[in-house]
Amino acid sequence: MRAGPKSRARGDGSDRGPVRGPARQLAGLASRRPWTIVLSALIVGALGLWFALQLRVDQELRVLLPEDALSTSRIDALSDRLGNQSELYVTVRSPSREASLQYAEKLAEGLRARPELRYALFHLDRSFFERNALLYVDLEDLLDLRCRVIERIRAEVRKEMALFPEDNEAAGDVAAADAALSESELRERYQLDTRLPEYYETETDEGALFVIKARPREPDTDIAFARSLFEEVEGLAAKLEPASFHPEMEVGIEGSYAEQSRRAGGLQGDIVRGSAIVIGLLMLVLAIYFRGARAVVLILLPLVLAVTSALGIARLIFGELNLVSAFIFIILIGLGIDFGIHVLGRYRDERRRGLGLDEALAVTLSTTSVSTLAGGLSTALTCFLLVIADFRGFSQFGIVAGIGVLMALLGALVVLPALIVIMERARPWRIAADPAAEAELLADAAPVARGRGPVPWLALLVLAAGLGVAGVAASHLGELEFEYDLGRLDEPVRPKKKKAAKQGHEPYRKAVGRKTTLAPAVALTDDLEASYDVHRQLTALTRLTEEEVELLASGQEIPLPPEFDGCGRPPAADGDGSGEATPEGADGSGEEDESDNGDNDDNDDNDDEGVIDADEDDLQDPAFLALAERARLHRAVDPEVRELLRRYPGDRLREMHDRLYDAASVFSFVPELQEEKLAVIRDIRQRIREKSGVLSDADQERLKTWEPYLEVDAPITAEALPEWVRLQFTDEAGELGRFVVFWTKGGKSDYHNSKRIYDAFLDLEASSGQVPVTASFFVIPEIVDTIRGDGPVVLGLSGGVLFLVSLLLFRRVGGALIVLGTVALALVWLGGLLWLQDWKINFFTVIAFPLLVGMGQDDAIHILHRQQEGSRLGVVLRETGGAVLMTTVTTVLGYGGMVFADHLGLYSLGFTAASGMVLCFVASVAVLPAGLRVARWVRGG
Repeated sequence: MRAGPKSRARGDGSDRGPVRGPARQLAGLASRRPWTIVLSALIVGALGLWFALQLRVDQELRVLLPEDALSTSRIDALSDRLGNQSELYVTVRSPSREASLQYAEKLAEGLRARPELRYALFHLDRSFFERNALLYVDLEDLLDLRCRVIERIRAEVRKEMALFPEDNEAAGDVAAADAALSESELRERYQLDTRLPEYYETETDEGALFVIKARPREPDTDIAFARSLFEEVEGLAAKLEPASFHPEMEVGIEGSYAEQSRRAGGLQGDIVRGSAIVIGLLMLVLAIYFRGARAVVLILLPLVLAVTSALGIARLIFGELNLVSAFIFIILIGLGIDFGIHVLGRYRDERRRGLGLDEALAVTLSTTSVSTLAGGLSTALTCFLLVIADFRGFSQFGIVAGIGVLMALLGALVVLPALIVIMERARPWRIAADPAAEAELLADAAPVARGRGPVPWLALLVLAAGLGVAGVAASHLGELEFEYDLGRLDEPVRPKKKKAAKQGHEPYRKAVGRKTTLAPAVALTDDLEASYDVHRQLTALTRLTEEEVELLASGQEIPLPPEFDGCGRPPAADGDGSGEATPEGADGSGEEDESDNGDNDDNDDNDDEGVIDADEDDLQDPAFLALAERARLHRAVDPEVRELLRRYPGDRLREMHDRLYDAASVFSFVPELQEEKLAVIRDIRQRIREKSGVLSDADQERLKTWEPYLEVDAPITAEALPEWVRLQFTDEAGELGRFVVFWTKGGKSDYHNSKRIYDAFLDLEASSGQVPVTASFFVIPEIVDTIRGDGPVVLGLSGGVLFLVSLLLFRRVGGALIVLGTVALALVWLGGLLWLQDWKINFFTVIAFPLLVGMGQDDAIHILHRQQEGSRLGVVLRETGGAVLMTTVTTVLGYGGMVFADHLGLYSLGFTAASGMVLCFVASVAVLPAGLRVARWVRGG
């Protein structure tokens, strides 16, 4: 049935007479120049697509903070100073240690030739440290060694002077001294073999595992570089044919580069898969709702063009997206599809009532498009409000989403009408008239009987239920918690994947040293002197006990260790012998005392648990007593270090000690007290040379095995260290040692722990002034603190925009309050749902709340605006409510695309937004109409 102008007086919003003004002009433009509009949109969309395809996702948390944030500026300074700090680990394992070693040597040689790598460490040449081994021994141990040499010479003299060969005492002295000075005992006692391993190696159930540690030149956040490097290393490993070395040879790639490559590939795969599934489902839903494929093209084509244009603009503005904005394509599809559904749905209804093409477009653009424009602008403004946030996860998302909403709105109000004209002229849309709708509309136009009428029990029940649930939910909102462990948000949704990954990582971490695979902090110094100050105070803190730190923090003196004798040994107490863990007899069993049988009182007095005493003059040599005193003072906190530590407040010093695990710098490889140690070494060397005549040929040959250790005669400087050591402590400018690395305790992704470390170590003291410290996890406390400050402000301003837009549209406070109340009701329900599921709010889900304000307002505005056009609630719910249902379904599908992301943070954002949209729909089509019906009954209308 085709109706003329007079047949349109039905109270459906079309009884205003001929449509004039902007709506008529916009409809006329679409009718006159449809191809111009559509072709222009296609050109803009194609350009946007070209730029959008260049977008990449930076998954680093630091990009979520403003560039002038303290942590990010210091991380930038660290990158400028040291370049990339991430490591690439290549693991080699087989049942044969020899085969694994041979293959790993070949692979390390190939990696060292790669220009993408600064270095590749595998065989750690220990020859330098072997030659200078005694300089790495504690001074008190060197003094003890000196006494052992003296005792060995004295024992040999006693043996030569023995009147009878069976002189057991002299023979026992020589045996004890031989054992004390054997090379194997020396290496074990002074840890010459265990202080520095020759390879990064550990044992596993499948055999020895070797690790090659490499330092790439580019950061692991450069996803293209990480992927290319990953593929290059895999190719090199395969080219060397590991199976030819051993059939069961396994080669793996671990570390942040492998993780970034896998994560980026997984995330991009999730985005593509989720987008494809969402678009497919949207096409199906649209086809079912509008009963044909025409609607799919009419709605999705302008929308996709709008979204790709917005992403192209994002590429020009930002260059790359952060983790929060990663699924912006799907989100914009969900946000923008509402506008097209409302416009096309209203156009279809007008055509069903018998209006022609031009008139139906004009009526649609003058009615539904008004509320669509208001809702769209409100949503866009809400998104743009996020720009005020310092948290760039909010601000970037807000800008891209706001631009996308405006583009989608433009597509729905301009491009969609032009497409309708083109398709209607090419193939008219056959929409059958709906007699039931005609009858309902005629009844809607009939005069309404005045009077209170029957009690609307159903409306009262719905209203009471909605408010009751809101009351219960509101009572538990205070129990909602924030997720302070940001590491949990990066976890895969599927625990099995996480568990398998963790098990695979354990062996290589053990091989290279578990601490070195943890996130370190770095103190950036100006020179070696400042590095030495920082290194000494941090290593001192690792040695101090809690009691000693408490004394230092409270301003008291730390008690010095007991005085050492000339052998670097604490005095014996109550006949217990030396306080040092010295070897006791040839086998360390301490049974030698029994051989004396008390026959020689002098020997009993001087015997030190199996070690023959030196001459008293040698032991009391003032020069070596002074060295022993220096060793004792050094074992405590050095006075200079103590003064540096006292610059920190007591509470901070306690936190530093509690959180510090270990520290490393170039000075970790430079021995302390070298001049003092060299004096002892020279004395030992001189004594052996002077007394070599009293030693037998066999004894001299035995001593030759460890005498090379005594050849050192000059102190070690940082510049003299092996190349493989210097490479690890040289910055981009070629300067050596201008930083100190240290590791801390506790989970770095946990806000509370990272905040403690941040506050304790942000700046360290040196003689020349403060030294700045940076760490990748320092962004954690700044992110959380920023969100806690930005979140309430953004949400409050979103509510203000909602109220203002509603006030401008309805031109009365009552209408604005109704919309605000409807959205607030849905958000309270959402808070109760999160509490019921024991979910914590995180920085992903925080974004959903201001978005839900805009999207939820859109639903309420459409319902209330249609009702105020004069339509009955039945017509409103059947037509506008159907469109709202459809937009809710499509928006939920859009956000539902994020559930395909194997990333807990993105998954939580999708779930929260989708659940919130469902609740906004229920509040708008159930509680809001119920409230309007009850209000009408109360007024007696």
